[in-house]
Amino acid sequence: MKQNSVLVLVVSLVVNVRGLPMLDPGLCDGAHFNRTEYYCGSCLQPFMCEDGELIELPRCILGSVCEEVDSGPATCVPATFASVCECTTDVCDDYNPAYTAKCDANGLYDIVECTGVHLGSAACVSGTCVDCSNLGIRDPVYEVVPSECTIGYQCTDQFVTASTDCSDEEYVSKEGSCVPAPPLPCADEDLCFGICPDLTNCSRYYFCDINGGPPAGPYECDVDHFFNPRTEFCELGDPSVCDLWTQCDFQN
Repeated sequence: MKQNSVLVLVVSLVVNVRGLPMLDPGLCDGAHFNRTEYYCGSCLQPFMCEDGELIELPRCILGSVCEEVDSGPATCVPATFASVCECTTDVCDDYNPAYTAKCDANGLYDIVECTGVHLGSAACVSGTCVDCSNLGIRDPVYEVVPSECTIGYQCTDQFVTASTDCSDEEYVSKEGSCVPAPPLPCADEDLCFGICPDLTNCSRYYFCDINGGPPAGPYECDVDHFFNPRTEFCELGDPSVCDLWTQCDFQN
């Protein structure tokens, strides 16, 4: 029994002292010389840029997270007062899309780097953390990772249940298949009939015939208006309503 207790203690110590992912020195490339600036490299890792050099600072202790305060430098603050990195289950790190924040009922306790493919909550897909919890959709739906949009993932009831990785000349369609880029208007693979967004331009839309007839359009929104696929109307001045695929860079 005593040997088992010692083993548990050793394992716990190893887990607790495991280092956070190494930060990319390029994070300080745009920093000012002759000035010390403080930032968050992850939800647990503050760092400073001093004359363009990145210096990692001590990680935030359990019960605290890193926050970039508007009126001052980034620092570790009590998690209960933070406006970022709040969680009770695994989430994507607020500061780096290549990290997953590991959480339990007591809050955030570790940061891990996304490697390989790991499905579920705050999943890793081709080195990028993706999360379905904010969609509020129970039925399976495909999302894409801008701006290349060669990586896609299926959300089912707030969990990532599948992923797709396409070649550079393709994009992930809304049915989750790899299709030559750029998208064609009213393509079957993009699962839209009736009034549908132009996936290459948020200020345009088409009418797609459910019987497979040629697309009608494109129709142009007024200046400073953006097409909202949820309401099927052009709306003034808020590009956040745009279809996710319009963030894809189909020119490269």
